[in-house]
Amino acid sequence: MFGNYRTLTYVALVVILGFFVVRPQWSLVQDLRAGVDEYAAVLANISSYNEQITSLLRRRDALSVTETNRLQQFIGAEGVQAAQIVYNLEQAVYAHGLSLVAVHPFEVQRGAGIVGAGAISAADFVTQEVELTVSGTYDAFKGFIREIESTLEPYTITYMKFNNENASDILSFTIRVRVSALSL
Repeated sequence: MFGNYRTLTYVALVVILGFFVVRPQWSLVQDLRAGVDEYAAVLANISSYNEQITSLLRRRDALSVTETNRLQQFIGAEGVQAAQIVYNLEQAVYAHGLSLVAVHPFEVQRGAGIVGAGAISAADFVTQEVELTVSGTYDAFKGFIREIESTLEPYTITYMKFNNENASDILSFTIRVRVSALSL
């Protein structure tokens, strides 16, 4: 008769220990497994980011000296938009056989926003001015101006100055180009 009570007491003790000791430990194990999965996902993302950074560094190292100088000159001060504007203008200058003497980007200006729900904010309107000094023949410069007017549509020439100190066929031109656009 006492043997049955002892067995019953042992079974009850095992059930109580299982409920209060083993069950919380099992929940902890499940939480730790979920944490391991999260950390594995984070490590995979970090690995992906490292690969992207390595790829970008390889692309940066493959740039020419002129391209590297342009990046160092403009990216820190004016941002990627100014660098893209300067790059587009440089390509147009070189396409027409002109020599680029100097480039000076001015500060990016933000426009006024539109009031109302879902409206465009002031930060979305961007105006960037870039002053270029180029040298070359008048015909080459004329082709460059035509390209700005036809191909580079948001570009507007706001200032132009000709300089022919040596009385030769090679002229020096200083122009200021304004780009107004929505920055999305």
